[in-house]
Amino acid sequence: MFDVIIRQASLRFGSHCVFKDLNLTLKGGQWTCLLGGSGVGKTSLLRLIAGLPAGKTTGEVVCQDGFSVHHRIAWMAQQDLLLPWFSVLENITLGQRLRRNLTDVFTRRPLLSAEVQERAMSILAKVGLSEKAQVLPQHLSGGQRQRVALARTLMENRPLVLMDKRY
Repeated sequence: MFDVIIRQASLRFGSHCVFKDLNLTLKGGQWTCLLGGSGVGKTSLLRLIAGLPAGKTTGEVVCQDGFSVHHRIAWMAQQDLLLPWFSVLENITLGQRLRRNLTDVFTRRPLLSAEVQERAMSILAKVGLSEKAQVLPQHLSGGQRQRVALARTLMENRPLVLMDKRY
C-alpha cells in the first residue's frame, strides 16, 4: 500500500476560492472519508486526486512510493452511470471489455475470459446481486443500481478507490 500526498493544492471557480494551500496525506490501506456540506469541494478534491478537470487547480498529487497516481485509481461517481442496454454483468465488466482486442464477429462485443467472468460473478455475489447478472438496469431498484456501480468499480482492481457518493 502507498500513501497519497496532496501538496499545496488550491481550487478556484472564477473568483470563488474553494480551498487553498491544502496539504493532506491519505494513508494507504485505510478508509478516508471526506465530510462536509454541499459546495465545500469534496467532489473537486476527489477529481483533483484522480487528475480530472475540476475548476482552476494548483498543487500536486503524488504517491509516497514515488510512482504516479494515474492508472492506479478506480472511480465511482455520484450517479451510477449504468448503460441501459447492457445487462448487470456487461455493465460491471465494461472496463475489461473496452480494453480487449478480441471481438465477437456476430455481436461486435469484446469477448471476456472465463477468469474475468468468474471474478465478475464473485464480486456480484459479494454485493448480493449474483441472481441479477443478466438483468437490465431499468429492472433494478436504486440501491441495486448503486451496488452494480460499486461492483463495476471493484472490478477495476485498483489500489486506490475514489467513491464520490451523495447521501
